[in-house]
Amino acid sequence: MNTPSQPPEPTNTVEYAPGWYAIAEGDEVPRNRPVKLRRFGVDLVVFRRKDGSIACLDDRCKHRGASLSLGRVKGDCVACPFHGFEFDGDGACKHLPVLGPGAKIPKALDTRAYTVREQDDWLWLYWGEAPKELPAIPRFAHLHAGNHRAHTIAREWNASFVRVIENQLDPFHLPFVHKSTIGRGMPEAMTVHHVEEETRITAWPGEAREDPRSGFYIDFYWANLWENHISDKLSIVAAFAPIDATRTRTYLRTYQGFVTIPVLGWLVDRVMALSNDKIFKQDEGVVVSQPQTPLIAEDEILVKADGAIIAYRKMYARALREKHGADADRAAG
Repeated sequence: MNTPSQPPEPTNTVEYAPGWYAIAEGDEVPRNRPVKLRRFGVDLVVFRRKDGSIACLDDRCKHRGASLSLGRVKGDCVACPFHGFEFDGDGACKHLPVLGPGAKIPKALDTRAYTVREQDDWLWLYWGEAPKELPAIPRFAHLHAGNHRAHTIAREWNASFVRVIENQLDPFHLPFVHKSTIGRGMPEAMTVHHVEEETRITAWPGEAREDPRSGFYIDFYWANLWENHISDKLSIVAAFAPIDATRTRTYLRTYQGFVTIPVLGWLVDRVMALSNDKIFKQDEGVVVSQPQTPLIAEDEILVKADGAIIAYRKMYARALREKHGADADRAAG
């Protein structure tokens, strides 16, 4: 079995910090065909094995460079459309039709595999060399313990995923960017509080609280999962999937528990989708106007209310330091 190998840092782009990233929704990958996803500046092929589990490889056949996502799924393998070479979920080349059955297959044909999982209808990819003991995949457990309906819209932004995340960690833009929607009537002057944990940041405007996660708050889980907790019956969750250095596919999923009867719930889903799309576009218009490189801005003058953004940048820098330290240890060994 091939061990999923260290993904390459895409050339002429950015260095992505390691961690679990939600890269797509589960229903984007059917059982009967491979799917191409561009993430982290790399073309990936994603497919399902016979048991339904997810596999992810580089979307290039080592033989002649054809796109594997143009091929087909055969059992636990994806078959290249050019000459039928078959690759399993660990990246091992398992069959060369031209050589006939039982032939010895050169190891050089094996391709890169990525560590992927499926949870809560998200497809998760661990970017970076996976440690022996993988960290837990992020989840907002309270949304999966009750009776919530979920509905997702997705948009591609011409902005880095870091810029999009930082926008969602910033409550005090609401009365300006969203003055005709969710920011209507909000005061321009506000105090923004936040608390930091190792892989989590929670922020809220208003008074200090003993319990940060009560009432309205925003919550971020490393590396790219976010929640806007409006009430116990309504939350909006986002996953910010990096396409490349300056493009992001943002998934916005509404969880609501106040109308769960199928037909009425479907109507509520549609209304929420229209509302979220309008709010999304208001954010997008501003965020794409910002400089997108370097990934972490180096020349901005942040203020006290930017505390959650500062915490996120520190978290990102820490993840990169830990990665470089691990790389140095491996090189020394």
